[in-house]
Amino acid sequence: MIKLLNIFLLCCVVFLYNKSYYFNWNKAYIYRKPQVLYRFFKNKLPFLNKKKKTNFLKELYYLLNSYSTFIRAVDITRGKIYFIMEDYTRILYDNHIHSYREMLAHADIHSIFYQQYFTNKINIQLPRNYNPGRYRNEKFLESVYGHNLQEIKYNLVKINFFGRKVLFNKKNKAAFYLKKCRDELKEAVRKDRSLLRYLTNIKGTFNYRCIRHTKRLSAHAFGIAIDLDLSPPYYWKQYKFYKKKNNKISVYVYPDKIVRIFEKNYFIWGGKWYHFDTIHFEYRPEMFYNLTEK
Repeated sequence: MIKLLNIFLLCCVVFLYNKSYYFNWNKAYIYRKPQVLYRFFKNKLPFLNKKKKTNFLKELYYLLNSYSTFIRAVDITRGKIYFIMEDYTRILYDNHIHSYREMLAHADIHSIFYQQYFTNKINIQLPRNYNPGRYRNEKFLESVYGHNLQEIKYNLVKINFFGRKVLFNKKNKAAFYLKKCRDELKEAVRKDRSLLRYLTNIKGTFNYRCIRHTKRLSAHAFGIAIDLDLSPPYYWKQYKFYKKKNNKISVYVYPDKIVRIFEKNYFIWGGKWYHFDTIHFEYRPEMFYNLTEK
């Protein structure tokens, strides 16, 4: 009897593992309340333990609220979870790679949230390889902002940023929030003129290129990043050179007011990475939703 019961339970597990679910919420808007989302998926993820299920639901919630019109559905097939984008691109949620180099080169959806971005001011050396937001899933960004140079260019709009015309992607309100940053920065400059030197000679926005020494597209290639001005620019590969010239230089020297305005409008700052890039600000709304949810 016990053997028959064990066989029955094994068959149930195999059945649930191999069963496919396809959830489309374009009309239901279930993602607006996390508790509703949890009930919706409660018994549909038997292959995940409690911690992994909680992480998945949180990350799904952040993404749906940050990219609501670009994610069509979630497909659960044979124990694997896929995000179905609006253009029907299928993206694997978790490919079970968690080493630093692998996540940089082949980030899945889960890798995006591997390290949490924080908005408080930093005054300590960050832990080794702590780079929240540097793990980008290229397929995901392509589905939102454009699959190639021609598509991305079509989505670009011109923005007057402190006397310079810059190009930024209009999809997912990226350009809208850069304009909000500009307007708030103008108000800040009226109160503190010393901020102006960081804003009038910016290094660039859209530039269809790969990250140096890699084959991965830069955030600048999608038109969702802006490099401000700082002389010299603090970049992790150059820091040893600058430190030899002046050992009092700190990688965290940057006006906190500017950083806070960008973060308020969903831009992460490269100065909060272990591999820092202090002039780099990148539009990544999903990195902030856990800080603003109610």
